[in-house]
Amino acid sequence: MTQDQIVELLTLLEKIATRPYTITGAADWQILVVISGVLACVIGLMWTDLKATIKENKSDWKEELRTHKEEGDKNINNLWDAMRKCQSDCCPPRNRQGDMQ
Repeated sequence: MTQDQIVELLTLLEKIATRPYTITGAADWQILVVISGVLACVIGLMWTDLKATIKENKSDWKEELRTHKEEGDKNINNLWDAMRKCQSDCCPPRNRQGDMQ
């Protein structure tokens, strides 16, 4: 938000604060409009910032995901190799096609 927008928002809030209002009366709609407008602005700013952050970090996240996937594949292959070596060292051979590797 710019400085002018903040000043305008504060003047509107000051006008609301000086007016008498009731929670159940007909004058509540003005307060609700201002509060919902402020919330909409805040949510819009947060959404814009979130989209910008995602765009900035997208390539970094993809690279990190690819790195973790490669490390995970290496770890899985190491575990399978260790299991095959262990089975070939201590288990009697079974006449299956997968044991011939």
